[in-house]
Amino acid sequence: MNELRPSTAALLAAAAAIALGACSPADRQEAQTEGRQATAQASAAVDDAAVTTKVKAALLADDQVKGTQINVDTSGGTVRLTGTVDTPAQVARAMEIAKGVSGVQKVENNLSASASAAPGMVPGTQPPGTSAGSTPMPNASTPDSTKK
Repeated sequence: MNELRPSTAALLAAAAAIALGACSPADRQEAQTEGRQATAQASAAVDDAAVTTKVKAALLADDQVKGTQINVDTSGGTVRLTGTVDTPAQVARAMEIAKGVSGVQKVENNLSASASAAPGMVPGTQPPGTSAGSTPMPNASTPDSTKK
């Protein structure tokens, strides 16, 4: 492989410096603004993910609410709770928990209460084309698994 001679490397460095210096102040300002906006968007996404994680952890830690039955999404500090819990009291408790988490600016309640809520299942989490009843429980034996 050929190595660059010092004079060629210096010439390339000078050309790069001239090209970068040729940008107008407006172009440099625009590039800086775009960089700041991209950084702010990435920071907001990380903040939303952190809020979602904190709310979900708080719901799972509470004895009154079945956190596994609640889906949490966050956008711009607004937390959206969806799913089906057993009682209206659990809906109210989930809202109370979410509002108490730092970073939450607003809570949208899309929860419903139904005594027939499947324990531990968030609606829509079954494999496509199946129902909750057709999804086998872990370690459950099937009729054919005991015969040989």
